[in-house]
Amino acid sequence: MKRCACKATEDANSLQSKIGTDVGDVRMSNLKDRGAGSKKMIAELNNLLRTPRAGGFLTIWGKNGNGKTTALMAAVNYCLEKDVPALYISAAEFTEYIKAGIGLLFGEEDRLKQISAIPLLALDELTAVRFTDYNQDKIERLLDNRYRKANSTLIALDDAPAVHLHQRIISRLSTGIIIQNND
Repeated sequence: MKRCACKATEDANSLQSKIGTDVGDVRMSNLKDRGAGSKKMIAELNNLLRTPRAGGFLTIWGKNGNGKTTALMAAVNYCLEKDVPALYISAAEFTEYIKAGIGLLFGEEDRLKQISAIPLLALDELTAVRFTDYNQDKIERLLDNRYRKANSTLIALDDAPAVHLHQRIISRLSTGIIIQNND
């Protein structure tokens, strides 16, 4: 039996508050066109949001303070307003949330499946997470699960993917659109 979108959106909101990340009241109208990079970022984000359930990866990388986090939060708020379940989480919060499930009834695998199933995931600060073998495995599995389920995934990082990320993660991100925004 398929659950209604409203219940799934409530579940995503509940998870958002459990994890503790506040996406605030950021809207797509808050995004600023500061140059070619931000213009392309906004255009691709709008394309993805026209059909957020269609799946795919949109990776945005560039220097600090150019609107990547704001863009991810605005996308999550846009989806939630349309009753499309969405979640904003930093990569460090993701790995901590998964690891906190070790030994619990609702354990690591359940938590990984839970986040993998959300129609739109905004994963921030991917290059800021410490890539232990454990973290590497969980992030690879998350991205692979989302790819296989055709769920939309927005990713932000402060440096080019090739600088910090393992080839398997780069390979998965390369199935989508990668934008450099240094505006």
